Amino acid sequence: MDKRSELVSPSTELLFGPLAELARHLPCFLYQLKQTPNQQFHYVYASENAEALFGIPAQAIMQDGNLLLDRIHPADAERVYQTSAECAAQLKPWHAELRIIRLDEQIVWLEAFDFPRQLPDGSILFSGFANDISRGKTPN
Repeated sequence: MDKRSELVSPSTELLFGPLAELARHLPCFLYQLKQTPNQQFHYVYASENAEALFGIPAQAIMQDGNLLLDRIHPADAERVYQTSAECAAQLKPWHAELRIIRLDEQIVWLEAFDFPRQLPDGSILFSGFANDISRGKTPN
């Protein structure tokens, strides 16, 4: 059995099935991030490669989204949250380049894309993906 297959929780496998299997083989980070009407954020889905990319296991990110969101580089955070909020308010796609500070303090440059939609309870569900573009960037 593939070691990565052993890391998938039964609930993730049931909920996302074939998509979780596909996500294991993609080079990008796939996610669904839910923003509630009271501005709480929760990762509904985070692909397994989160640990290789950010140093944080996907299951941990899904239990506490701030483990990843709080690692957005301070110089990028305000812009990321502001432009994301603007796109969410208009339900328009979002695109940004940003830095994440890994747990080992290395900088990872991402190019991220979100596609927001409003849910019946007023929450916004961002379905997105992020590519590691660190190779073409300076460390800072």
